[in-house]
Amino acid sequence: MRSSIRYALPWTGQRGPDATVGAPGQRLKGTEYMLRVLLILVPLALSIYAFIDCVTTQEKDVRFMPKPVWAILILLFPLVGSISWLIIGRNRATSRRIGGASGGQWVAPDDNPEFLKSLKDEKKDEKTEDAVEDDDAHLRDWEADLRRREEELKRRESGEDPKE
Repeated sequence: MRSSIRYALPWTGQRGPDATVGAPGQRLKGTEYMLRVLLILVPLALSIYAFIDCVTTQEKDVRFMPKPVWAILILLFPLVGSISWLIIGRNRATSRRIGGASGGQWVAPDDNPEFLKSLKDEKKDEKTEDAVEDDDAHLRDWEADLRRREEELKRRESGEDPKE
């Protein structure tokens, strides 16, 4: 009695007598399709990441070979080159140490302590005595306007002509 399990060994190029996976003209099932897509996309994404990382790394942080050789290695041998770059190609201790604003690398403004300090200093400079006096003057003007409007309202309610 034959088993109802169908099998295929796609990496060997051989198929069993009942193999249906990858048979000509047959659609792949969802899981099989996703697996094949992942087997293509994951190494591609890894290669793109490693290449961009290699190109943007400073020359002093590259180990064992010059940076152009690493880039060519990543392009010619995507999987092996990418993994070797990520494991041994870059000096990771330097990249961890740079984390802050020191080291010459670009840092987002909200992560840069120097930028945040400059904002606080600007805010302190704005709040001087002149600014406080200006605020008091605005407040007095608003209060005077409010009193004038209240008096005008009272005159209208009492029937008097508001324009005198």
